[in-house]
Amino acid sequence: MMKSYQPRMGTKMSVTPESILRCDNLYELWKKGINQFIVGYAHGDR
Repeated sequence: MMKSYQPRMGTKMSVTPESILRCDNLYELWKKGINQFIVGYAHGDR
């Protein structure tokens, strides 16, 4: 329903070297209609 009002939907993601290899989460978001991604490297211990 949201896509009918806002066709461009995005998300911001923080990744680590271990998590970047797991693209299944990214693919699942894309299948749900997310079509813009901002991906940045996670810094720190959290």
